[in-house]
Parts: sequence; structure tokens; C-alpha cells
Amino acid sequence: MTSRDFDLLSAQELTARLEDVQDIHKRVMFAARDGSPRSLQGMSLAALFMLGIWILSDNLLLSGATSLLVYVLVMRYSRVPADWQELLDRLLSRLEPLQSSPLRWLRTDRVSWPYAEHRLQQEMDLILTALRHPTDRLNA
Repeated sequence: MTSRDFDLLSAQELTARLEDVQDIHKRVMFAARDGSPRSLQGMSLAALFMLGIWILSDNLLLSGATSLLVYVLVMRYSRVPADWQELLDRLLSRLEPLQSSPLRWLRTDRVSWPYAEHRLQQEMDLILTALRHPTDRLNA
């Protein structure tokens, strides 16, 4: 099966793809700027366990050791993406691959955040162009 391109997508499909790409951009930008989803999950669970054990046992050493153990276990065994690049790969795998999509270059190798952000912006610009000019899509 050959992959489709922007000119073969309907306006509804383009709008849905634009929303998906904007959501991907928002999630990946948060992960790149504020920390990986896995470390945020590990920190929050470790803090909850530390507080819970400290309240129950009134032993700060035990609660600290437990929270450290919880953090290590979450970082090792969690299925949540470890960094923004893994998150980007997972989210891009949900999108339909298009022939002239700039996002296809992001799935090849590890890329820098400015390059990934540039490619996401290019994808959004192409979709907006295709939505504005339905008869003359991507000929500019």
C-alpha cells in the first residue's frame, strides 16, 4: 500500500491531523523543558511514599530509604517514556505517515530538540497551507 500525501486528505482529516500535531508539540515541549515523564512519575510516587511512611512510622530514615527504593524501581520498570525523544517516537507512531511530511525524518535517529521543534512547526505550516488552499495544495 502506498502512503498518502496532504493533497489526498480531506479537510476533516487535515483538521484532525493538525490537532494531533499540536498536541504532540505541546506534550513533547513540556517533556523537553520540564523533565521526562518517567522521572516526574518517579518523583511524585517517591514523595507520596516518603510522606506516607513518615506519617505511619515517624521514622525519617525509613521513609527516605523507601522513597529512594520507589524512585529507583519506577525509573527501572516503568513503561512511561524515559525522555522527550522516546515520547516523540511513541506519539509519532500513532500518526499516519505521509509522503511529504517533515515528521518522517524525526523517526530515523536521535535528534536535537530545536530540530524536532522545527519539523513539528513545518508540519503544522503544511497542514495550514493545505487547509487554506484546498484546490492548490502544496504546489507553492
